[in-house]
Amino acid sequence: MMNQVLLDQSGAKEIKMLDNERVEQFTEKEVEDFGKYNERIAQLDPQYSELRPRNRKVLLRVFTKDFSNQMDGVLVHSKTDFLPIKSGVNAGIIYDDFPNPYPFTRKAVVIATEVGDLEQGDIVSMVGKPVVGIGKQDNCFVQVQNAFIHPDYEENYNEYPQDSNDEHYGYILVDEQLIDIKF
Repeated sequence: MMNQVLLDQSGAKEIKMLDNERVEQFTEKEVEDFGKYNERIAQLDPQYSELRPRNRKVLLRVFTKDFSNQMDGVLVHSKTDFLPIKSGVNAGIIYDDFPNPYPFTRKAVVIATEVGDLEQGDIVSMVGKPVVGIGKQDNCFVQVQNAFIHPDYEENYNEYPQDSNDEHYGYILVDEQLIDIKF
């Protein structure tokens, strides 16, 4: 099958057709911004790095996906991700492809901690990605688990920031048990 590139009606979002499957894409600017975010992620912001998490918690800033990979010779900046979806109280968790505005990986940098074997600037890997779907498969929304916005600024946000240029983007506060590898 032929791969095609389409624009939505506004021309703002690029849509790729891969083997006749519609794939919503991040824009080239968003992809470029994610790359810049990953490059500067270890530059500690004092408003976050000077916080002292308690009760064996670790403040992390999560890396985003590397969008330089190609599929069939085409760069794919897909928003679709294979996410765990909490599909109800007794239904458990299923995994499905779902549009995800947060292209976070399991890899993160330690921003603040009181946990003995971890230090600011350490690169770690978490047990799972911090993004999950909540709801039923056909009526689901995406949530960043353990999302953290500095308490002095959280009132300014109705939802977790989606712009990687936002100074509060990418922070999560997790229990140390969710960190399984220190690089």
